[in-house]
Amino acid sequence: MNTKSIQNGRLHRISLKFLIVVILITGIWFRFTNLDRKVYSFDESITSLRISGYTWTEMVQQDFQGKTISVADLQRKYQQINREKTWWDTVKGLATEEPQLSPLYFILARFWVYLFGPQVGTVRSLSALISLLVFPSIYWLCWELFRSASVGWMAVTIVAVSPFHVLYAQEARPYMMFAVLVLLSNAILLRALAKPSKRIALPNSPATSKLSKAVWFIYALALTLGLYCSLLFFLVILAHGIYVILKENCRFGKTLITYLVTNCRDSTNSFCSLDLGLTGERAQNRSNSRLTPPFPVFHIFT
Repeated sequence: MNTKSIQNGRLHRISLKFLIVVILITGIWFRFTNLDRKVYSFDESITSLRISGYTWTEMVQQDFQGKTISVADLQRKYQQINREKTWWDTVKGLATEEPQLSPLYFILARFWVYLFGPQVGTVRSLSALISLLVFPSIYWLCWELFRSASVGWMAVTIVAVSPFHVLYAQEARPYMMFAVLVLLSNAILLRALAKPSKRIALPNSPATSKLSKAVWFIYALALTLGLYCSLLFFLVILAHGIYVILKENCRFGKTLITYLVTNCRDSTNSFCSLDLGLTGERAQNRSNSRLTPPFPVFHIFT
């Protein structure tokens, strides 16, 4: 009886592992299939415009002058890399016309297109590739929360075939990068706040102190990347702050001080970047008021 139960248990575990592998492969296949056959949305065409280095204002001034323009000419000039424009023009275009968008994804997309070409499938493949990082990220987060491999694999399989994640994994926009950085920052924060007994090194040892500093440094790096991916990452930082304060019982101890120092540095840098972007936008609107509409504050949440 016991032998039969053991065999049934092994068979159940093998079947479960096989099912997880099948679901994971299916989710990856969903992300990379038909990338070039779906309609290229307006937002994605704006992504290609940003990648080219041109701005909407420049396009209107140069080509919308009552002349007949072919689709091929527009695509050749505004939907691929141009030698007369650099990655810095991409950053300036975002700062002047869309300061609500952070530049990290668009800079990375520009280099991606430079290496592999401006085809629709190629541009979208960057988001699909980044979306694969969601799997290890959510598994790590579940491990930090529950210390259970089963929970982690369950989360991975759900995300793998989630229509929401599959849809945004095939869009040439920074949504998947934002999702990955949110998951990673959460997992890294939990690792930084973990008790020394849960770490490999011995409690209160020099190795533990160095490991703690390294984890906090990686957390600071994750916050920086998050803020340069999307300004909505400020909400993630706010949630982290509330969690740390509650976890420390509102005591102004070493952990809370470390967290505040880490966030103040990253937030200051990002506020400076946001201020430069808004200043550039105001200047651009004054000089091109008929071409560039005012920037509504609520667009920061779109």
